[in-house]
Amino acid sequence: MKTRTERQEEEHYWQYARDSVLPMLRMITIFAVASQVVFMFEDWFGSPDQFWNLFTAKMISISVLIGAYLITTTKNGKKYLDLSMVVVCISLVANISYQSSIIGATFMMPLVAILVTFVSASLFPWKLRYHIAVTFVCIFGVLVNMVMLQDPPYFPFTREAMSGVVFPATTILLAIFAHNRRFDLWLAERTVKESEERFRQVAENSADIIWIWSPDRRIQYVSPAYTKYTGRDPEELYDRPRKALEIIRKDDRLAYGKVLEEIMNGATRKLDLHVCHTDGSVYFLEAWGAPIKDDNGKVIRCIGIWRDVTERVQLVKDLDVMATTDHLTKAYNRRFFFDVAQKEVKRAVRKQSPLSLLLFDVDKFKAVNDTYGHHHGDEVLIGISTVCREMLRGEDVFARFGGEEFTVLLPETGIDEATVIADRLRKLVSEYTVSDKGKTISVTISIGVASWQSGKSLDINTLLNQADQAMYQSKASGRNQVTVFTKEMVQQEQQA
Repeated sequence: MKTRTERQEEEHYWQYARDSVLPMLRMITIFAVASQVVFMFEDWFGSPDQFWNLFTAKMISISVLIGAYLITTTKNGKKYLDLSMVVVCISLVANISYQSSIIGATFMMPLVAILVTFVSASLFPWKLRYHIAVTFVCIFGVLVNMVMLQDPPYFPFTREAMSGVVFPATTILLAIFAHNRRFDLWLAERTVKESEERFRQVAENSADIIWIWSPDRRIQYVSPAYTKYTGRDPEELYDRPRKALEIIRKDDRLAYGKVLEEIMNGATRKLDLHVCHTDGSVYFLEAWGAPIKDDNGKVIRCIGIWRDVTERVQLVKDLDVMATTDHLTKAYNRRFFFDVAQKEVKRAVRKQSPLSLLLFDVDKFKAVNDTYGHHHGDEVLIGISTVCREMLRGEDVFARFGGEEFTVLLPETGIDEATVIADRLRKLVSEYTVSDKGKTISVTISIGVASWQSGKSLDINTLLNQADQAMYQSKASGRNQVTVFTKEMVQQEQQA
């Protein structure tokens, strides 16, 4: 039982045979007509009497062959193909019977052999050896016919008889060889066309932008997805390849040009690009490119695939934010604060630069929750976080340490500057209010300040403990204050 692939190949072969038998039949008929005309002239110069005896038969043969050729060249030639083959064969056999001579067998039977053999080669998907077998059967029929026409039967070793065997046999073999060569070429062309069609269907229905460049950087193909991410027509790129740079964000263009040059030189590369749409939106695309080489290793074209990873990148950013920030106040969380603080401590020690830390707590925050509810308490914490983030510098690290307690790490900041920042922060928080049904909620904070001086050992936990002592000193002194840590606080703690 044939497999699905074998059935498909056979169907393709039959389709090919129907398409290719017409031009080959034309070639055979033209050759046969030419042969008849040549032999007519040969008879005219060699034996005029024999020429006139065979003139009618030869004209009938030529007319039938020309008729078959005309049938196969019409618009509906494929429909009449089988009919024309039958007409040609019957007409030639009738012509042979009409002449009933060795000359008729010499001229006509080879044509029958050629046509029968060619039909078998074109319409049946046999292997070459089977076509050769059919050819020899036909030639054997010619020999038998020549022998049986003699009285008594014998094979006449004449020029005409030998040419009636050798010449058509050679023609038949050449026709079969040409047929098989043509089929091989057709199969290769069909494979290429099917591959191109599959690529076209995949490319035109792909959500990715698919590119093909020539070695001179001219764009040969861009998939329709280009319009989705750029709002532009891909046709603009074929005459003006540099238009592709206009869709790439400026700070990515240099890297893009460098990577494209490396791909043209035979390397496979990957690059992240920001692509700008005409509506102002920006897509984050993962661009991959690779060269396509010939058998000699020469780059003949390059292919690129740009895939939209905007959602994935945004998801990574969101996860990063969730892992590093407090979900309520959007300040950094305690874990991230320690990660950054350790790096800043090492940098301060290495550069011998100052480093300060603020630790503050919302005064009487429990009373706010009890009086107005936790919802308004959360609004207060969110407001304080917003005030702090807007006031602080980009290099400062602001984090929620827990509950209503916050901390600020101030790199490259001495004790005097840190005190000024702390007092400004205290004032801004005291001026911030939350409204609730006509009532105004305001809070204050108590801040402790600690700073590291170069030349001494530094540990982030030590700074936190010092700032914590200073903060509680602010609360003990009446709240809404800024207190700088001093050595005397350590002595007082020890005495207490």
